[in-house]
Amino acid sequence: MKIWQKFMIFLARSKRLTNFIHNNRFFSMFARGFIGGDSEEKIIETSNILSGRKIKTSFFYLGEYVEDKEMIEVTVNSLKRVVNSIGKTDIHVSVDPTQVGLMHDYDYCLNNIKEIAFDIEKQKRGINDYLMIDMEDSSVTSDTVKIYNSLIKGGLPAGITLQAYLRRTSNDIEQILQRGDGKVRLVKGAFAEKKGAYTNRKDIDKNYITISEKMLSKKHIENGFYPVFATHDHNMVEKIIRIAKRNRISKDKFEFEMLYGVRKKFQEEIVKRDFNLRLYTPYGKEWWPYTIRRVGENPKNLTFVLRSLVG
Repeated sequence: MKIWQKFMIFLARSKRLTNFIHNNRFFSMFARGFIGGDSEEKIIETSNILSGRKIKTSFFYLGEYVEDKEMIEVTVNSLKRVVNSIGKTDIHVSVDPTQVGLMHDYDYCLNNIKEIAFDIEKQKRGINDYLMIDMEDSSVTSDTVKIYNSLIKGGLPAGITLQAYLRRTSNDIEQILQRGDGKVRLVKGAFAEKKGAYTNRKDIDKNYITISEKMLSKKHIENGFYPVFATHDHNMVEKIIRIAKRNRISKDKFEFEMLYGVRKKFQEEIVKRDFNLRLYTPYGKEWWPYTIRRVGENPKNLTFVLRSLVG
């Protein structure tokens, strides 16, 4: 990956810099464009506004690579309160394994994730009510897949994020598809990896489409598989739409997902064309690591951040 991206990840994980930024009033305005609210009440309000625009929400409590057990408990409890406070919109929550205990112990993390999934199961109203497990760097990929499999085996409502830039993803998606019913969010991947990863953008894009073809198979869709395509790439979106049309997959059988605050006009275009759109919408106060990683994924996102500062 590029030096720019590595540098942004370094900034995201710097505890000293994070503490300084979070305590600075000027920089607190930095996050407005990407964050849906600083509290549970605010994020529910944001979700209702998005719902009025026919846009769905995936709730994410800010915090990555958390080692403090007290903070882990805060994260789990906040997500559970959100799950139990959501009104008529989908109960769709995203969680990073490293923010709920994986930095300490696998079983501790799994139990925390199960707690959230149990609450979603109790409130569940439809197929779009489930816990989406985020994918982080390759050091935790195997554990993340293992967590997902454990939830599915236990009959809990869960989906998993897979990264097109990892070579192992082709095998991971095959195993999920062979099992039948499943939910997968496909992303390109945002971490600086070399081993076991495609590093050329064209190769990553090619693999993304190859996996998308599998996810939009008529056979798998009829078996109950639900694909989620997370991308802001206009060309990628159009290719996916063409695949769906060719395979005669109706618009309600898959969805696109984007980041809150990124490419708003493009988001509106997708909704106008009657495609399902969900926004990954973070909330909370630990906004710096999340925001700077978004800039690392794509330098163009810095424009959105700067606009939030002056707008």
